[in-house]
Amino acid sequence: MESLKKLLHNKNIRITKNKKQLLEFLIKASGPVSAVEIIHYLSKFTNINKSTVYRIMDEFVSKNLVRKFVNENGESMYCPVYETEGVHAHLHCSRCDTYFCKNLDENSLSYRFDDFKQVSVSLLFNGICEKCNGR
Repeated sequence: MESLKKLLHNKNIRITKNKKQLLEFLIKASGPVSAVEIIHYLSKFTNINKSTVYRIMDEFVSKNLVRKFVNENGESMYCPVYETEGVHAHLHCSRCDTYFCKNLDENSLSYRFDDFKQVSVSLLFNGICEKCNGR
């Protein structure tokens, strides 16, 4: 729990019980999670409302603590940002409807955008995960 406080402090985020619980859930999750999943999890411990969760997530995203992407159903999904990652992609299994995070080698991607100062890339691959592929 102390490392969660340090993470929040290092990003200049005011430390609250809800923020610590939310960040802990994201870190322990096996992949990206939706706001609905976050709200469901937090409701077991606290009386947090939906707008508070979205406000916290927006703050985490703006401080580069959490990454946000929109899945093919238009639902916001969230996962932690790790300092050591290169290009980050998301994988979606169309059989079990599970999302996974994957870091890609920057050298394996060839892209060039000379007319952009900053480029944000959101990669979402759809397919069948290893577990489902064995079925």
